[in-house]
Amino acid sequence: MREKAISAYGCDIVRIEGNYDDSVRHADKDAQNNGWYVVSDTSYEGYREVPSVVMQGYTTIATEIAEQISGLHQRIFFFLAAWEVSLQLCFPGRSPGFGES
Repeated sequence: MREKAISAYGCDIVRIEGNYDDSVRHADKDAQNNGWYVVSDTSYEGYREVPSVVMQGYTTIATEIAEQISGLHQRIFFFLAAWEVSLQLCFPGRSPGFGES
């Protein structure tokens, strides 16, 4: 069902044997063979610059949310996808605007 929903956007889905790291290596290989670019927050040997820029974008999102909710006097809860650790790192539990009493 998920595959059908994703392919409705006109993309090709490639299933591989293995785990997440195997899929990242496969995507990198496909990109190199086809002149494509990988845009990911997952870094690996030889691929560090783009993920750092993606993380800067996540930090911008967190900062903008903090600024917009800073005047609220109630608890705010954020629910983030469990697999998206990189995004979670930009929303610490106790930083200005987040989790303050």
